[in-house]
Amino acid sequence: MEPTIPREAWLKFQGSSDRDHLEKISLGHIHHTYLVSSNTEPRAILQRLNRGVFPDPEALIANAEAIQPHLESAMGGRIAPRVLTHANRPCFVDSRQDYWRAFQFIVASRNLESPRSETQCFAAGAAFGSFQQALKAMREADLKPCIEGFQDLRFVKQRFAQACASDAKGRLSGSRALAERLRSLEHEAPPLSGPMGVIHGDGKFNNLLFNESEDEVIAVLDLDTVMWHRRALDFGDLARAGSVRGAEDDAEAEIDLGRVRAFAQGFRGAAGDLIPDSEPLVHALLHVTYMLALRFHTDHLNGDTYFQVSEAQDNLRRAHGQCALFEQCLRREDALRRAIAA
Repeated sequence: MEPTIPREAWLKFQGSSDRDHLEKISLGHIHHTYLVSSNTEPRAILQRLNRGVFPDPEALIANAEAIQPHLESAMGGRIAPRVLTHANRPCFVDSRQDYWRAFQFIVASRNLESPRSETQCFAAGAAFGSFQQALKAMREADLKPCIEGFQDLRFVKQRFAQACASDAKGRLSGSRALAERLRSLEHEAPPLSGPMGVIHGDGKFNNLLFNESEDEVIAVLDLDTVMWHRRALDFGDLARAGSVRGAEDDAEAEIDLGRVRAFAQGFRGAAGDLIPDSEPLVHALLHVTYMLALRFHTDHLNGDTYFQVSEAQDNLRRAHGQCALFEQCLRREDALRRAIAA
């Protein structure tokens, strides 16, 4: 059975094979994503869902539909891009049971990999705080779980131990020192604390769209991981990924306390009474940084089945980078606490 090519999938939505150009782009580590352009003008984003990561796409789609009315009601223009439909459904399922979806491209917008100013950091924190406020009336039962053990450190630790024990791809010999380093740090990662609620679940800076000319967030992207969890987790992931002046795999990157402070001020200000104390935010930053180091190393040992890579060592480099960042956060914990509480 031949795989469906992106152009064939796009035709199921609103495509024209004569006019539209499809280009694979790097947008996140999980799905296969394509930019659809017509006469050089961006028109849509097309994605093939990663069934290895999301074995139940119907649950993912149901969650997106459940939260959409809340976002539209509470957040005004700052919502997810409009979903294009196929046969009145928000997806196309091909003969291989691959799920494809498409979103209308938001014009006059920009997607940034990392912040360029503390003003952008404040806006990003406020966007995720507002996102949680918009969904505060939802209950745990309103959402379906999409990824087993996602954002569950105990589960991640178990998977890491299994990957080390099986060494299925024979990669442990080249990364044993890192594995031992991560094990030695296990008890340094604080548990998540603070109130529970519906969160984004993948609160990274590049999951936002900014106005083309102003430092204003106009859309929250990637609602695949919306879940019931500790509210502080969205801040932890945002600060982990956005406060460092360097790439995710850069073991020499330094965390920027000014960015941490701006993220926290934006997030706490918009979340309001949902985040009554700053200490859970400190715990979340440490917690998710250690957890990401474990997840990247686990995926490297398992043969890069979760995060997309361009080279065999990509996930190992990411694991080294996050481990170094975690150790840096431990050394600077008091300064981080002051920045977050400011």
